[in-house]
Amino acid sequence: MRLCSRLCVLGLVVLAGLLQTTPSHATTMRTASIVDLIDQAEAILIGDIVSVEDGFDSMNLPYSDITMNVVEDLSGGKTGLRTFRQFGLKEPRQLANGMTALSVTPPGFPIFATEEKVVLFLYKKSPMNNMQTTVGLTQGKFTIDAQGMVSNAIDNTNLFRGVGAQTDRMPESAQKLVKRAGGKIDDATFLSFVREAVEKRWVEEGVLYHAN
Repeated sequence: MRLCSRLCVLGLVVLAGLLQTTPSHATTMRTASIVDLIDQAEAILIGDIVSVEDGFDSMNLPYSDITMNVVEDLSGGKTGLRTFRQFGLKEPRQLANGMTALSVTPPGFPIFATEEKVVLFLYKKSPMNNMQTTVGLTQGKFTIDAQGMVSNAIDNTNLFRGVGAQTDRMPESAQKLVKRAGGKIDDATFLSFVREAVEKRWVEEGVLYHAN
């Protein structure tokens, strides 16, 4: 099979433009802390992945449409089915002309599977093409496993590193969480922390902040 080099080059050019619209820590894969995730997310969604469908849009750009059953939107949006579009195909695809499109989801971007239970911190859509992904890329997608434990692709490493907190303004469970170095967190503790941080505007009010 011949490689679909033209599509790949086009995809990389557009991807470069897409990444220029996101904060630098995401494009260079620097660690995103909980402060970054909350501060930079346009939407914080809790729910289940229903489907992942891919294809090419009207500009011939490869995409994956991720449909999620949102059971809670901490940013105040509607619950129910919601679809967002991320750059890249699920897997290489042979085209009708015999070429193979290799423009899959780029390394470092989150990968989604049906029936996953997730917590997503989503950037706003790109003004270039309405594509969207998670804050800090894989770091902004948290999966809830069968044991009710939450982690992102790097096992929550450094999620609270460099984070300062006015602990006297937090419940005891949150005080303990900000001292963690990493590892899985039970979903009730994690979701309670994020809910309260959003509702009480901890980042905006300086209760949570970058300590260095």
